[in-house]
Amino acid sequence: MPVTYNWLYLLFFVLMLMCEKLNSQEDIYVSNLNVRCMKCLCAASTGCPVEPLGCASGYCGPFQISKQYWLDAVKGTPLDTNDDAGIYVSNLNSACYQCLCVAASNCDLEAGCDTGFCGPYKISKSYYIDATKDTPLEGKQDFETCTNNLKCAKELVTNYMARYGQDCNDDGVTDCLDFGMISYNGGPDCRHSLNKTDYSLAYGNRLIGCTGHASL
Repeated sequence: MPVTYNWLYLLFFVLMLMCEKLNSQEDIYVSNLNVRCMKCLCAASTGCPVEPLGCASGYCGPFQISKQYWLDAVKGTPLDTNDDAGIYVSNLNSACYQCLCVAASNCDLEAGCDTGFCGPYKISKSYYIDATKDTPLEGKQDFETCTNNLKCAKELVTNYMARYGQDCNDDGVTDCLDFGMISYNGGPDCRHSLNKTDYSLAYGNRLIGCTGHASL
């Protein structure tokens, strides 16, 4: 039995907000609509099977979307058909990537690996596993190869923030400070203070200095 039209309308509306841009070209951000949430919405609709789904009784695909739902959702907001658009994380821009790199290692491109943390972003093996669990990397690069390559390491950062992005310091916005706390503490423990050790304090100070914030 297909889910109700009202529920489908809400689902596709939030999907559109996440994936599209208004005519003004301003980015749209939907709080807490991350990769995990998208998977849950898909699972609630159909179980989100791996094999492609067709249409039945006028409802199509893994999210069971109707034609009327589709018409309402695309009205005034054209779909982006660029398959190379990649993952988009609000407020994770070029300046933030640079600040995360500075905070981790002063963006040392020859950092190598030290005590299990590799590359200019000082990425751990568990971080790498989380970042590649559901979003395989281009070229399928291994842990050390990827983390020591700036482009590949940035892809890991993007995937990880798409998975764990949240307001870690409870200031009402998810921005580069939060991504820095996630990078250092890990997604599930991002609210931990960065003032506990000399190293975490130095990391936090570099992050604050780069982003221009007064404090964490």
